[in-house]
Amino acid sequence: MKAMTGPRVVFTAGVFDLLHRGHINMLWRSRQLGDILVVGVVSDAGTRAYKGRPPVQDADLRMRNVSAIRFVDIVELQATTDPTPLLERYRPDVMVHGDDWVRLREGHETLERLGIEWITLPYTPDVSTTILRRAMSGEAA
Repeated sequence: MKAMTGPRVVFTAGVFDLLHRGHINMLWRSRQLGDILVVGVVSDAGTRAYKGRPPVQDADLRMRNVSAIRFVDIVELQATTDPTPLLERYRPDVMVHGDDWVRLREGHETLERLGIEWITLPYTPDVSTTILRRAMSGEAA
């Protein structure tokens, strides 16, 4: 863990497509861990590579939606699921992610190299973009 020398910076990242209460819960709980919340929003190409499909909403709209949340301080475009460039830029004290990932798919060594604490938080049950997409298309869950 890094020595405390100023405001505690928390970083989290995600696609944040079809922003829902699960996203809001995650962002709120992340913000409670520090003084400044920086959020990386994965690009359209990065989302396609990660999920195998494009997001419903483009990156510009997803970033504007996350920026509109009053307790989010900074929103940055993140090219892929690898947050390394943003971690190196902001040097957060903590990185938060949902508990569906035990470690980052890409860039976990950056956390270790920079001494950034890794915290996972439980997902909000029964809500996800996948569930919302199925409901919108009429597919069975």
